[in-house]
Amino acid sequence: MPQVNLAPSLALLLGFAIPYGSLGTISPELWYLASSKHPLAGNEGNSEHIEWLLSYVSALRINAAQVRRYLHAYSMASSSSPLTSVKADELSRLYDEAEMRFKSLTASSPDIRKVKEAQAIVKIYSEYLSEVATLARATWTQFNIPRMVQGCVLLFASVLMILKVVYTISSPLEGIVSFVTLVMQPLALLSNSFIVAETYVVHYSVATIAASI
Repeated sequence: MPQVNLAPSLALLLGFAIPYGSLGTISPELWYLASSKHPLAGNEGNSEHIEWLLSYVSALRINAAQVRRYLHAYSMASSSSPLTSVKADELSRLYDEAEMRFKSLTASSPDIRKVKEAQAIVKIYSEYLSEVATLARATWTQFNIPRMVQGCVLLFASVLMILKVVYTISSPLEGIVSFVTLVMQPLALLSNSFIVAETYVVHYSVATIAASI
């Protein structure tokens, strides 16, 4: 499950409001596991399944409304909104269609005939949330390749300068220790355990450098 979907899922399951800036989608798997009225395998037309499906549709509706409010507020306050006029119209159409069908669904008592309609509404709300997440990633997750190249060049040049200084003022053994420490530090940053063991890596690097001096 994508991490972005964890916040809205846990928030509603625990009875809290979805975080204002969350753009995730409620996980049907978590909703299924946490529900006391989950559907029985191979018996999707029973009353438990209908009740669970309606509760999930209601949760998705809350989820979509929260995302819609956030996008509207962000568009009013920022010039870098992910919504173009065309996309805004398309998303509004999806949201309005889902709202209209949801109100029609809840207007009468639930029965097996409502299952397909509820599934269609789930699909529309999910499509709306997916489109919003895609637009947000395209707008806010950008990489400036020229600046990344400049950073790599500066990093490489800094390493060469440090190695030159170490080689000039140190004995061969101290130079080797300093070189190994210098290489291990950036390699440690690439480890998936760095976030957990960051303090140990930094302490080790500092202690090794101090010992070599």
